[in-house]
Amino acid sequence: MKHYIFILLAICLAFASNANAQAGVNKPKIRSYSSEQFSKQIRNPKIIVVDVRTAKEYNEGHIAEADLNIDVLKSNFAYHAHRELPRNRTIALYCKGGVRSKRAAKILMEYGYKVFDLDKGYDDWVKAGMPTEKTTK
Repeated sequence: MKHYIFILLAICLAFASNANAQAGVNKPKIRSYSSEQFSKQIRNPKIIVVDVRTAKEYNEGHIAEADLNIDVLKSNFAYHAHRELPRNRTIALYCKGGVRSKRAAKILMEYGYKVFDLDKGYDDWVKAGMPTEKTTK
């Protein structure tokens, strides 16, 4: 009897493991671009560039083409994204080093947005000598 229970348990675990693996296969991957590639992509006027860092970081310097600043670390990120971003446009995301933009991309992709991000973030953008600007108040 114990032998049958062990076999049944093994079969159940195998099915569960296979289901989890297949679920991951169907999830779209986040497209990430180098600074040079990102720069070429955002030249398209149909793409909306979103800085997902804090307002303080944004004001201290941001990509010149940035259209919006929506902080992904705030609890209302998804709400503001829904209000500000049309679903029929591609969204280009960036943060300081590439981690927060990937987090934002996952959230937006769950809501059906088409997105891509700046792989190594704003720091790499600056290092590559790409255009930036500061917010003046």
